[in-house]
Amino acid sequence: MMKIKKSFFIVAVYILLLNSCANNQESSDTELTGSIKNLNGTVPINQSMDDLPAQEPKTSPVPESETFPVSGGQSFVSFAPTRLYAAATYALAMDENGWVTYLYVDEDSAYPDFTKYLCAGIVEDTSWPGIITQDLKRRIGGMTSKERYAMIGDSLLRGELVGAGPMSAVERLEQQEMWQDVCQMVSVWGDWYAALRTDGTVLSIGCFGSYEAQEEDWTDIVQIVSGGDSLFGLKADGTVCAHLHTNYMVYGKTCEEEIGEWSDIVQIVGGNLVTGLKKDGTVVTIRRGILGECQEWSGITKLAASQYSVVGIKEDGTLIAKCSEKCGFQAQELAGWKEIVDIAVCDEYCIAIGKDKTVYRTGQMQ
Repeated sequence: MMKIKKSFFIVAVYILLLNSCANNQESSDTELTGSIKNLNGTVPINQSMDDLPAQEPKTSPVPESETFPVSGGQSFVSFAPTRLYAAATYALAMDENGWVTYLYVDEDSAYPDFTKYLCAGIVEDTSWPGIITQDLKRRIGGMTSKERYAMIGDSLLRGELVGAGPMSAVERLEQQEMWQDVCQMVSVWGDWYAALRTDGTVLSIGCFGSYEAQEEDWTDIVQIVSGGDSLFGLKADGTVCAHLHTNYMVYGKTCEEEIGEWSDIVQIVGGNLVTGLKKDGTVVTIRRGILGECQEWSGITKLAASQYSVVGIKEDGTLIAKCSEKCGFQAQELAGWKEIVDIAVCDEYCIAIGKDKTVYRTGQMQ
């Protein structure tokens, strides 16, 4: 009888602790909701970013590009921070001083306000907005491991989740939170993370079901992208390496063999597999069908891609695009956009910033 009472007492204390965590989280969520509702940084379609409220200048401007130490060899292309990113429910932009602005927020979403932080880059996360702090020591935005543990613990108590699967998500977050000297980070729905460090090496966790953090066997990397269920890296010498979930056959060659023949690459984009921009303004890709037709382009200065689209900025500042029928926008919707300097796409829409800081957005928002 004493054992039963003791067990009941332990369970009761545990429930009280979980309720306390839930109340604290509810308070935090309320603050975030209020913050985003009062946010002045959301820019309507075709409105200039100059119309935003004036902000105090920050003391450490973010460079257009920066060459970090690499282990050897001649640097053909240098690192550039992620300044514009689009996901289904939000879009973020970072200016030259490190200020981050929401260009689009889904009306049903409550996202954090980043105006307190000096930013070194935007986290490329399809599920939740985040930034890398200027000191390269932490990610801001998204659920922390402690918050995830509180949520999962409460669910386990109610019998909604069982087994090691939910807890592995907490373990991945705990390991990711220990990463340092990170200048770029990508995440796919919070299932896996990859990070580029300033020494040109790459960390990953959760890729292909692995719950242990691992260092990719790569060096001299200046950019990483996720291509569906695969991870790709651009090296400083203009070549590309890959960690493929499946080494697909493409016209008699494996993806790894075809990528191995690429050279003079200055930018890579993911979405589905990988597409590369060459120094001479031409495009290479292992995508096929209508999206593979981007290989016919020339005079391209920058690329963006999603699962269903590839978009390029031409030398004259106009856009060119290839879109499948499943894409939330089509190429003709980009006509008339001029002097574009940056673009980002997701499956639902395309967003672009003009030379005069005008923001363009198209596509059907879900």
